[in-house]
Amino acid sequence: MSNLNGWGLTARLITKHFGALGNRVSEAIANFDPETATEADRDRLADNLRSAAQKLAAAHAAFDKEAGDVVKLRQLIATDEQAAGTLAERLASGKISESTITLFCDELEANKARMPQELQEEADAKQYMNELQTIVDALSKQLAEFDAQAKKALQALSSARAQQDLQQLRAERQAQLTGLQGMSG
Repeated sequence: MSNLNGWGLTARLITKHFGALGNRVSEAIANFDPETATEADRDRLADNLRSAAQKLAAAHAAFDKEAGDVVKLRQLIATDEQAAGTLAERLASGKISESTITLFCDELEANKARMPQELQEEADAKQYMNELQTIVDALSKQLAEFDAQAKKALQALSSARAQQDLQQLRAERQAQLTGLQGMSG
């Protein structure tokens, strides 16, 4: 019976020592949830980031197009307004008909009326692009945090295994010493 008590004490000591080690490992595992933080999850997160980045590139192109449309419309209105003075002179001299001037003025007014719509489309495209940029930044941050947590967890796991191997080696050496002491006694 005394042998069993000795083994019981040894088991309690080992349990206490590995319990503290187990707490550290369990904290690492809690920080790095192995069921959700798998390679497939990382790939999914990376795919989401790629998809969002592609949408962001498309949004940049759409914004550039809308901004270009606004610039072209402004230039068209400016040149038409400059030409209006010349056309008034030609009308006075009889080189141009009044219907041509009326058509020209109607087009100028239509372009001026279109400007708020073009500006709104540009603003909407910019807002969409900025929102996508925020999403891409957030996904990039999540991926970086995921990788950092995975690295920490792998280091903690490696450390725990090394500690466990060290404890096992110590136990084996202690058993050898006990065996040798029994032979010498």
